[in-house]
Amino acid sequence: MVGSALALISAIRDRANRFLEEQMARHGLHGLVTSHGNILYNLFIHKEMSMKELSRVTGKDKSTITALVNKLLDLGYVTRKRDPEDQRSYCVSLTPKGAAMEKAFFQISEELMTTLYRGISEEEQQQLVALLKRIKDNF
Repeated sequence: MVGSALALISAIRDRANRFLEEQMARHGLHGLVTSHGNILYNLFIHKEMSMKELSRVTGKDKSTITALVNKLLDLGYVTRKRDPEDQRSYCVSLTPKGAAMEKAFFQISEELMTTLYRGISEEEQQQLVALLKRIKDNF
């Protein structure tokens, strides 16, 4: 039973990532990987965040955030400047090019959620999320 649950979670993640990659390509968002999504989402909401804050809210270590942000810099989606409150740190914000993809980003997210929960009632969705949170909290 446990093995099948883990296999299903893994398969869902793989299919969701493939779906996202296809949708990003369809919307002309080339060069991005799904791991950029959480960073971009937070920047769409907060406009500017420190690298430390991005690490905390995404649950990714600082070196991973640095690599992901560097790619976004190379693609012209974000800028990075010294944090005025801590000169050892950097703040990241969207460029006009990055901000311009917000509509496509949220459209892709909506399409993913529609696909993910197709045929599943609101109550079942809540139960699923509650169970997955409990499993995550076991670690």
